[in-house]
Amino acid sequence: MNRFVFATLILSIGLSTNSHAQEIEDPFSDGEFVIGSSERSKIENNVFISWSFLGLYEQDTKNNSSVLNSSHGSFLEKNSRLQFEVESKLNVSKQIKINGRGFIQQESQMYLDTNEDITKTENELLEGYLQWSNRASDLSILLGRAKPVWSNGFNWSPANLLYPYYERPHFDEDKLQQQKGWDLVQIEKYFENWSFSALVADLNSARFPAGQFQSALRLAFHSGWDASFILYNVDGEEIDSALTFSSLINDATTIRLEWARQHRRELTATQNDVASDSYWDKSVIGVTTRFAQNWDLALEYLHNQHGLSNAEWNEFYENIELANFNIENGNQIAESVLTLTSSSQMFELGQLRRNYLYLSFADNQDTGFWQYKQSVQVNLDDKSRLHRLQFINNWTPNFNTKLQFEVFEGCNSCEFGLLPSQKSIRLSFYYRN
Repeated sequence: MNRFVFATLILSIGLSTNSHAQEIEDPFSDGEFVIGSSERSKIENNVFISWSFLGLYEQDTKNNSSVLNSSHGSFLEKNSRLQFEVESKLNVSKQIKINGRGFIQQESQMYLDTNEDITKTENELLEGYLQWSNRASDLSILLGRAKPVWSNGFNWSPANLLYPYYERPHFDEDKLQQQKGWDLVQIEKYFENWSFSALVADLNSARFPAGQFQSALRLAFHSGWDASFILYNVDGEEIDSALTFSSLINDATTIRLEWARQHRRELTATQNDVASDSYWDKSVIGVTTRFAQNWDLALEYLHNQHGLSNAEWNEFYENIELANFNIENGNQIAESVLTLTSSSQMFELGQLRRNYLYLSFADNQDTGFWQYKQSVQVNLDDKSRLHRLQFINNWTPNFNTKLQFEVFEGCNSCEFGLLPSQKSIRLSFYYRN
């Protein structure tokens, strides 16, 4: 355990004494929009159990002009999934709570080019932890698997520094794997209008040597505006940092700013990578406003130094073209297929370029029969676009459906125009007790 981890624990213990007691909302609570949310079933006074069922069917249309769709590759055309999720909360006493959440699913995938149909079963513990709080409820210690949320972003969340990043390339409420937590120890201390937290978590990633840990310190301020400062470290590396700020401009409009500086680049460096760069910044500025009848408009700009520069993108695209040329001419086929595969996987790491704009318009009145959400994500570097349209029907308090359309637009050498899929349609069914 390195010096930063040791200092994290010592400082957290020191701040856990001599403070004012106050009930305060958990700053790590996840305020994400949940489709079909309802009250939990109350089994006993201290035990709460809920369960949900998801069924979905998705069909993608192949982008025949994409150079990533090699004749030696396979295109995932159809995807269906059955998923069962269970969540339980046990209040052992007023000071001790045990929470658990997991799922089991069966997924079937059909590939267009090879007519291959793959069915797989998966299960995962998303969260499972024991939490102790003192009598004044201003100090808590959490042990187990949990998911801290440090960002308040609409579409991008630079301040969520813990690795690996599950919510990539974007958050998908139908993909529960993205909601998996980390095995950690966390201490939180609440003061009158600010809070302090410290954690040490596992680092379960092939990108790092086995046995390494990640740790973080977070100071959060709660007043007429909210702000936080985060220090983050991976054992043996330099310390990363992040800042968040959000505030109401008026009763209906909120502005948010977020910035993170990291000493490890998210994307694989290319030959044109600037070797002198010792850190990479990511910053977001956004505003959301609510109109009558709970219609929300959100606008967000992302500047991402982790993304590829023009020279790096040209090299990235040229390598794909060369791999296709070699395959067509029977040269270095194995190496070329590997190039296409690794290039496709790059899109799962997040945004590949440096400047983006996000705009969404949504009806967030979940008490109504139907909801509507439309968004567009624009790559400002090459003008390619991702359009998403969702129709959500609340048939009963427990049963909901969602119809989603996605369309990718852009030139053949642009980010969204290069994706293997040109468009997709997904129908999802939800039932929650």
